[in-house]
Amino acid sequence: MNEEVNEQLSEDLDRVLGQIANEFFDRMADKEQPSISEFARRYPQYANELRKVLPALQ
Repeated sequence: MNEEVNEQLSEDLDRVLGQIANEFFDRMADKEQPSISEFARRYPQYANELRKVLPALQ
């Protein structure tokens, strides 16, 4: 059961990070220059993960 819970949490995290990354990418596509620190402040519960993921989109 713990494995199923962990798997669900991991999927939820991936989904949320994907949505945030899409927002970051969309803003870049609109010729904006979003900052990783801005997104880390807006989503503090995901800040560590965002600092790892978002640089790949720049």
